[in-house]
Amino acid sequence: MTVRRLKRLHVDVAAGRDWNLALTDSGLDPQRLEALLEENSAGRPELVWLKRYVADQRELERLRVENEGLRQAVEALKAGK
Repeated sequence: MTVRRLKRLHVDVAAGRDWNLALTDSGLDPQRLEALLEENSAGRPELVWLKRYVADQRELERLRVENEGLRQAVEALKAGK
């Protein structure tokens, strides 16, 4: 059942569906997703691809948060002039 959900999530994401909507509709636990992919990706190239995609999405979110913090710091410095 889990592998089927993971494969469906891969199909949705690879087809261009919004990541957050596809994840929500998959019914998979977002907190456990990386572990599920680790456990189930051996010998399944589509799940290896999805595992990398999930890692990239997490990194992008981390960078967005970091960027927003830096933007706010710059704005605060500009306001303090």
